[in-house]
Amino acid sequence: MSTMHRGAKVSCATLVLAVVTPIGSGCSEAETPRNLTTSLPRVAGLPAPCSLPAARRRILRAFNTFNARQPAQFGANFNNQAMFQPYSMKRPLGGRVAITRFLQKRLSRPDRWRIRSLIPPYFQPRRDRAVYLTLLTVYSDRRNARTSGAANVDISCASNLILSWSGPARSVD
Repeated sequence: MSTMHRGAKVSCATLVLAVVTPIGSGCSEAETPRNLTTSLPRVAGLPAPCSLPAARRRILRAFNTFNARQPAQFGANFNNQAMFQPYSMKRPLGGRVAITRFLQKRLSRPDRWRIRSLIPPYFQPRRDRAVYLTLLTVYSDRRNARTSGAANVDISCASNLILSWSGPARSVD
């Protein structure tokens, strides 16, 4: 089914997102959904590197390396000049090196991120990037706490690397 929205051709897609929770992430088996299905409108014709399947793989890879505390692998998901602004940071971190250092400093922190849903671009004014809304839950092993949040993840349509990441707004530690 296709409709027009603000001049862009939009079609409906069903997103099935398998949620992978690493061992020791603080999520109980009951809290971990097996599959998440959402019917969402999306912009038709995104270039392959920023299409829904490619973006989903990149974003899940970033989540999994964050949760596994692998700073170099986490940083490798980002463009060299990427901006990263998690939690309530006043200024975004700029560049892959700074992003890698951020996770190196957080190795002792108990927080983990679990993706709940990935919402593709609804309106795409540019063809060189696609901004996905990621709804997530932030968990803390130490305090056995959790909070819901969201992150905007901007994917390059040329390289499939993350150009910017903003969110989640709060940590639980």
